[in-house]
Amino acid sequence: IYRALKRPRDAIVYYRQALNLQRELGDRRSEAITLNNLGELNLQDGLLEAALTHFQRAVAIRREVGDRRGEAITLDNLGQIYFALNQLSDALPHAQQALSIIQEIDDREFYDVLARDRSTWPVAVDTVRPATSCEPFDAWRAHEDRTEY
Repeated sequence: IYRALKRPRDAIVYYRQALNLQRELGDRRSEAITLNNLGELNLQDGLLEAALTHFQRAVAIRREVGDRRGEAITLDNLGQIYFALNQLSDALPHAQQALSIIQEIDDREFYDVLARDRSTWPVAVDTVRPATSCEPFDAWRAHEDRTEY
């Protein structure tokens, strides 16, 4: 609620409480989600180093529990941090990894969000297409037997 009300500092207090409970319960998936949310709040507040730490922890847990979509989301967030730090050589590989996962899990909705969000980057999303892809993303997105959202 506090996040929606644009009160990030209040939201952080409750996310930290939730994080402690999730750790006590051993709920790794929820822990990763909360770490990602904390990272997003820190990013919004301009606390880039804190955001980076939260995202790095979140992506490690998401890999551990096999949450591929969550991994892509957090990799994208890491790319945003590196972009904000003007470290394109670190930002682009994270974007590429996120896109590779999106293609693998066939998530058009998240691809569209990613493409929109990256429209302000100095390079087009197309330039970070997975190196292993043999078909352009536009063709992949238009492919008829993909799942609709």
